[in-house]
This record gives sequence, structure tokens and C-alpha cells, in this order.
Amino acid sequence: MSAAGVDRIVCISVNDPFVMAAWGASQGVGEGIVLAAEGNAQFTKAVGTEVDASRGQMGIRSKRYAMVIEDGVVTTFLPEEDGFSALVSTGGCVLEAVQASSCARRPWIGRGPVG
Repeated sequence: MSAAGVDRIVCISVNDPFVMAAWGASQGVGEGIVLAAEGNAQFTKAVGTEVDASRGQMGIRSKRYAMVIEDGVVTTFLPEEDGFSALVSTGGCVLEAVQASSCARRPWIGRGPVG
């Protein structure tokens, strides 16, 4: 991804830092990916991707999405239509969005602007 101009990959999850660390270790996630724990779902709620999974004893969780942020501005938002699949939020889709020329770029793919 660095060859495509990606400075950082961040995986944010409504979870605690201990679970994120264990998950990262079990998946062999190296230093190149930041695993960010978000126990209170503040960011998730701010971008409108929260889902209440209380019926399954899971509390507030986040729908699955990918986001490209350039100079502090969200330029691409790739939400999964059902919130849980991995079809449009994959690394390949993100890379395609990053590599798209600026004139052909579709800044908001999916349901529209965040929040």
C-alpha cells in the first residue's frame, strides 16, 4: 500500500485494547497496521456506523466499512450495504479508490457522506 501513497492503515473496532492486541497477534498483524480500540464507540457513533447488538449480548458495535482520509478529510467512504459483509470494504477496493485518478474518482461510494 505504501507504493500507492498510503501512509497508514488503521483498523478501528468497538472493543478494548486487550482484545485488539490479542486479535492482532493471532492474525499476525505487524507494525504496519494500527489496531485502534474504541471501547465507548464515540468515533463509530460520530460517523453513523453504530449498530445495537444488545439482543446478542454484544452492546453497541460498528458496521463494516473502509474510509480513505487525505489531509484530515474523508475522501472515500466504502460502507458495506448490510453492515457486515466484506465486499466493498476490502483492501482491494480501498486500493482501487486510492489509485483512481482524481478526475475519475467517486468521492462518496455507497450511502453518501459520513455523519
